[in-house]
Amino acid sequence: MNRRKLFIALVVILLGVNCLLIVLDDEGEVARVSYVQDWAAVAEKDMAETIETKGVLAADKKPVYFDKKRGSFQEFLVEQGSAVRVGDPLYSYEVDNYAETKADLEQKQRQLTDEIGAMEQAVASLSAYRIPETDTNAVFEGENSSLELEGRSVEANYLKEEFLMEKEMELAQKRAQLESIQMQLSELESNGETVTATSPYEGSVMALSESLDNPVVTIRGTELYAEGQLTEAQRMEAEVEMPAEVAIHEGDTVINGALGMLADNPESVHVDGESAYAFQVTFDEHTGGLLPGYHADVAITTAKSEDAPAIRQELLAGNNLWKMTSEGTLTKQPVETGIVTNNFAELTKGVEPGEWVAADDRDQFREGTVFITPLKLQDIEWKQLGKYDNVNWKRYIVTGLLAR
Repeated sequence: MNRRKLFIALVVILLGVNCLLIVLDDEGEVARVSYVQDWAAVAEKDMAETIETKGVLAADKKPVYFDKKRGSFQEFLVEQGSAVRVGDPLYSYEVDNYAETKADLEQKQRQLTDEIGAMEQAVASLSAYRIPETDTNAVFEGENSSLELEGRSVEANYLKEEFLMEKEMELAQKRAQLESIQMQLSELESNGETVTATSPYEGSVMALSESLDNPVVTIRGTELYAEGQLTEAQRMEAEVEMPAEVAIHEGDTVINGALGMLADNPESVHVDGESAYAFQVTFDEHTGGLLPGYHADVAITTAKSEDAPAIRQELLAGNNLWKMTSEGTLTKQPVETGIVTNNFAELTKGVEPGEWVAADDRDQFREGTVFITPLKLQDIEWKQLGKYDNVNWKRYIVTGLLAR
C-alpha cells in the first residue's frame, strides 16, 4: 500500500472514531459542536405598530343662521357652489323692529369685543412665558433623570405652540364674526330697514335652505381632514393626538397628521353586529389640490420605537435567542420583545445591536458549546491560496482531527 492510500485510510478511521465517540458519549465527556447553517446580526430598525383602516377626505361644515324674530327674509345673495370669503354677502332681510334689531346687534358686538380682548390677552401672556430649560450642569441621580427632564421640556414647548396655534385660529374666527356684525349694524344705521348678512367664514357654499330652516346657509371650510370608522378592537388601541399617515388612493400623495377627534360613543349599536367609532385626522401639512370626497388609506401609529434592536421573528426560540459569542460558543439568551411588525421583533432586553444570533435547527444547539459555520466558497480569495503552495496541508488536517 502506498503512502497516499495509507493517508486516506487513516483519515477515514479517525473520522469514524470521532463520530462513534460522540454517539456513545452519554456523560458529556466529549465536547460537542453546534453546526450553525444560518445566522444574522441584531439590527437597528425604526419599529412601529399601526392601525390600518380606510378614510375619506372631508371639510368642516360651517352653519350660518337666520333669526326669524329679527324680520322678514328677503333673498339669498349667493348660489350653491359659490366661493365666499369673510365679509361676502350671503342673504338679506328686512327688519321688523329697528330699535330691537340694533340693540341685539350692539349686544353681540360688545360680547365679541370682550371675548376677543380676553383671548388676545391670554395669547400674549402665553407667548411671553418661557418654559424653563433643563439645567445640564445640575447633578441628578442618573442619566435617565436628565433625559426625562429634557423630554418634559420639549413636550411642554410643543404643547405650548400647539395651544397658541389653536387660539390664533379661534381668535381669527371671532374677529371675522365681529366684522360681520359691524357691517350689519352699519348697514342698518344707514338705511333703517334692510340688513345684509355677511359670511364669517371662507370656503364654498354647500347648501341653501329654501324653506328657511336653520342653518339657512352651510359653508364648507377650506381646511380638509380625513374621517372614517374604527372597530371596537381598534378603538381600544387608539388615542387622540396619535400620529397618522393618510395615503390618497389616486396619485402618490401622502399627508401626515394626527388623530384630532375620536368618538367615545358608536355611531350605531347592534346586539349582533360590531360597533363602529368615528374618527378624524387633522393635517400638519398643506392640502392644496385635494378635494373633499377623495378616498384614502389611513395608518394610525399606536406605538413607535426609533433605532431599536430588532431581529427576524423566526430567529426567536420562544423568549430566547441563541447568541453567538465572541469566544466562539453558543449561549441561550433570554430576551424581552416589544413592537412586532413586518416579520421583525423589537428586542427591549437581552441583546444589543451588532450581536450575532444563530438560527436553523435549534434542537442540536447546546448551551456553551463551540459552534462552526459552513465554508462560504464564494467569499474565499482564491488568488491568495497560491502563496501557501509549500504548506504541509496533510499535517495540519491530521493535527486538527487528533485535537478532537
